[in-house]
Amino acid sequence: MADTTPAPRLILDAEGGSRFTPSQPKLLWDPMQSAPPEADGSWLTAVSFIRDFDDMHRVFQWLNSGRHAFRSVSLDSLTEIQKRCLDAISGTNQPTQQNWGELLRKMESLVRQFRDLTMHPTNPLEAVVFVTTTQVDDKGWTRPHVQGQLRLTLPYFVDVVGYMYTHVAAEGQLERMLMVQPYGNYICKDRTGRLRPIIEQPNIETMMEDIYGQQLMG
Repeated sequence: MADTTPAPRLILDAEGGSRFTPSQPKLLWDPMQSAPPEADGSWLTAVSFIRDFDDMHRVFQWLNSGRHAFRSVSLDSLTEIQKRCLDAISGTNQPTQQNWGELLRKMESLVRQFRDLTMHPTNPLEAVVFVTTTQVDDKGWTRPHVQGQLRLTLPYFVDVVGYMYTHVAAEGQLERMLMVQPYGNYICKDRTGRLRPIIEQPNIETMMEDIYGQQLMG
């Protein structure tokens, strides 16, 4: 789904899943070695493999400088990026209570910093997407699969929280569905009030047109 954000797009890939997404052509960008690539028409998707948490800091520095051609960025996945952050804090040692507190502060700061790139004064991003897996908590709520209090605070930081699932259509084919309105024990949200409660075959660029209107896109 992150492959449907406005292009030129940046995928921050902590899991290696971008190898199998359909958008072509792709370009690999190492933020530790070079400036962001120019939008010369030879690529639609730039991919940065996130091997450690320092990579995230460097990417943010480039994006926050405004010296880039990206229209959107996706973090895939925040679940794995949080693990990279914990690795940087405690390594292979058992995390202490102090480590967990540091992890929450760093991850909340990261989410808010990337979110705020949509309000950048000179080169705002059109979309910032945080991808996570999900988990059922001890009270039966299906939430983002992140550690600690971030699973509670994350939904408050963003405008839309969607739960993706699959559905067998009448013709027998499998379709992806995205629920963005609270239902049952699923944590969902649409602050804009402009999206359908359940979106078939979700496409983020189309969703943004529903939210902002085509005249504001591009």
